[in-house]
Amino acid sequence: MIQIIADSNSPRLTYVLDFVFNQILTIEYRLITHDHEVIAAQPTIYYTDQPRPDKLRFRPSGILTSSNTVDKTYLDKIYQEVQSWTNHPDELHTMDVFGIIFCYLSRYEEYFDFNSDQWNRFLSGNSLFFKLISEEPVVDQLIILLKNKIEATYPDYVFPKNNHFRLISTIDIDQAWAYQHKGWRNIFTLGKACLLLDFNRVKSWFRVLVGQEQDPFDTYSFIKDLHNEAKITPIYFILLSDKLTAIDRNHHPSAQPFQSLIKALSTEAPVGIHPSWHAHQEDQILHQEIETLQRIIGKPISASRQHFLIMQMPQTYHKLLNIGIQDDYTMGFADSIGYRAGTGHAFYWYDLQNETTTTLRIHPFMIMDVSMKNYLKLNANHAIQKMNTYKETAQKHNSPLTILWHNSSLDEAGLWKGWKGIYERFIKEN
Repeated sequence: MIQIIADSNSPRLTYVLDFVFNQILTIEYRLITHDHEVIAAQPTIYYTDQPRPDKLRFRPSGILTSSNTVDKTYLDKIYQEVQSWTNHPDELHTMDVFGIIFCYLSRYEEYFDFNSDQWNRFLSGNSLFFKLISEEPVVDQLIILLKNKIEATYPDYVFPKNNHFRLISTIDIDQAWAYQHKGWRNIFTLGKACLLLDFNRVKSWFRVLVGQEQDPFDTYSFIKDLHNEAKITPIYFILLSDKLTAIDRNHHPSAQPFQSLIKALSTEAPVGIHPSWHAHQEDQILHQEIETLQRIIGKPISASRQHFLIMQMPQTYHKLLNIGIQDDYTMGFADSIGYRAGTGHAFYWYDLQNETTTTLRIHPFMIMDVSMKNYLKLNANHAIQKMNTYKETAQKHNSPLTILWHNSSLDEAGLWKGWKGIYERFIKEN
């Protein structure tokens, strides 16, 4: 057991200590606020401004005892500490380690005004911390350094051995098929291809519809066989909008082939909802989409990922909690790859408005196919190098690595030519 002596207790401090010690280091801790309660034989951490002779002392910045929901002063303090730490990575005693972790996990910086894109998304360029450290999981780093400090100070104390690294593969299904089962919508698909003089697409469209070629987005057997071989179970997120928009282009939920596909996928892997643009705008539509998915697969839905990663803090999470979602997989950047929350570990969302730990688990992802190709403009070879670098980083920090792919980006005949191979290689090697 580790004992932490603090000047005072708070829900924020308890939240961080639960994550660090109970979840990640898998040890018990004891938080006390009076010196006379200290057990001399136990490893002790002081979290106080008061001078102590003990070696393990961290100085609070005030963010964990603040009575305000958010305060720019504390955000600036934490940023300065992280900035200083990048130059002096061994000087943990001068930092508010627990405050930094809280700032990352609570997404404290996302509560302030920022310049969003057309979908009102918080992008990597909005993040002070991501611009400072973009490719390292700061939270996971700090926990390892804290563990090392404890071991160095108390050499007889033995931590449990844990292997948290694993590859988590998630698949978004925005369009189940490129051409099949679209009915009259194929007229527009063909018309657009003709206007663009994309005769390869016209040829593919015709061959698919007459049964001479497999639909390019029908990559489900490939995904199933690949993951079975690698002994990895993917997680599918299904877009189920009953209204067509510029970004909601799925098949209609009432289409029998679409329902059959969803049922088949749900028998081999977990399935979650991929809320549409309209569902993001109206709670009732979100409720309807979840009910539709539950009715199709005959199972309760507890997981979600926002379509287009459209999420506002804290409104989106409040909606998910109210609708009964327990696990959300939206935490990642659309325009870059990396650690939005500073960790690869799942964590419970802390509601700053109500100052409480919620029951909503946040599962961050680090890598998305669209981010690499469309935003970072990486080619397939450069992308696999980046992916392997993140794999090594996750292994080094004993942290899970979550990736986001689309069934449509495994289309070798289209704009994603070459990406199917790197995905296959990456899954097989993990």
